[in-house]
Amino acid sequence: EYWHDPVFGIHRYLVYPFTRESIPISTTYFGHSYVFNLPWHYFGIMSLITFPIVLTTLLTGLFYLGFMDYKIIIPILFCIGFWLILGHLPIVPKHNGVRQFISIYPLLGLISWAGTIALTAKISRILPCRQSVAQKVTLLFVSGLLLFGIYKTHPFELSYYNQFIGGVKGAEKSGMQLTMYFEAINHKVIAAMNRNIQPGQSLYMSPPWPPLLQLYKNNGQLEKKIKILLQITDKMPDYLLVSRRRFSVNEELYLSLKPIYEVIYNGVSLVKFLKLEKTNAQSP
Repeated sequence: EYWHDPVFGIHRYLVYPFTRESIPISTTYFGHSYVFNLPWHYFGIMSLITFPIVLTTLLTGLFYLGFMDYKIIIPILFCIGFWLILGHLPIVPKHNGVRQFISIYPLLGLISWAGTIALTAKISRILPCRQSVAQKVTLLFVSGLLLFGIYKTHPFELSYYNQFIGGVKGAEKSGMQLTMYFEAINHKVIAAMNRNIQPGQSLYMSPPWPPLLQLYKNNGQLEKKIKILLQITDKMPDYLLVSRRRFSVNEELYLSLKPIYEVIYNGVSLVKFLKLEKTNAQSP
């Protein structure tokens, strides 16, 4: 956004915590819920457990780069160093998953590519094969692994964790955030709501974000006759849609809910849609 004026962009980034701190933006991190400000190590740990392991491994190829190669990637290393310093400062924003520092990921990807080239050059000197052949085979293999990872993760890329923490199951056990931006409320959830909710019946979303459901209505995906409640009053809703945002939804209650439809990613529940029993109703 501020590429044309980086000085102003850096100023906005550093001032941002002081202007937004009054807004309770919470994040769950290793079983603890933090309001807006997170521990200094959040940047490094989250990068380590969400960046693809195959690309992290290829960073070791930097040890085999020649002097001239380093001259080429020094500008990228400078940008990464800038982020490493900035991301660990106590005042910078780190909430809402990795979105506050996701700009470092393409830079790490470029360095991984440079590491791949250096590793294949090293391999070609050890094994009886041409460097160009080794590079093509390695790049095809790495690209295949990354594409397979996307295939296995889609459409839940925003809930992805790598095997350093044990995938999304390990993240669940470690008390990490599992879903953040309602991305798991997809077309299958909408279809389940359209099948079950009768015209005039009410639906409440927890945590509440009515604009999302209204957007689906406006685009003709969600039935327009479904009544969306902005808040729960004495009159309980007929149906409940719960997104597993751990800092705002009671975890024990969420796990006890018996859904009509449930979104599960690698064995981990992300969203539940259920009919609310009026005789024994409790909202997450």
